Amino acid sequence: NKHFICKDGKYWVKAEHKANTTFKPHNLLSDFFVKDFDMILCRNVTIYFTDEAKEKLNRNFNDSLKADGILFIGSTEFMSRPEAVGFKKLSPCFYQKVPVPAGVRA
Repeated sequence: NKHFICKDGKYWVKAEHKANTTFKPHNLLSDFFVKDFDMILCRNVTIYFTDEAKEKLNRNFNDSLKADGILFIGSTEFMSRPEAVGFKKLSPCFYQKVPVPAGVRA
C-alpha cells in the first residue's frame, strides 16, 4: 500500500515513486550487489539455479536490502528456509528482511 496502487488486480508503482524507480540488467551470479534497496523484484529467475546458488543469491539480496526491505519473487519460486538467510515470509511471493540470529551466517 505504501508504494503501489492496486487496480483491477494489477499493481502499479505510485507516481511519487516512479522518479526513484530504476530497472537495470544485473548478472546475479557475478555482479557486485548495491546496498540500501527498499525492494528487490526478481521473478522467475532462481528456478533455474542450483540450491547452493539460490542460497548465495538470497543472502546477497538480504545484504542489499534496507532494514525491513522487501524481496518479491515469482510464484513458482520459494525459499525453503527463509529465516536462515534473514527473511520472514509475508506471503507466497513476498519476503521481508529481518535480523539474522547470531551464529547463523557463516
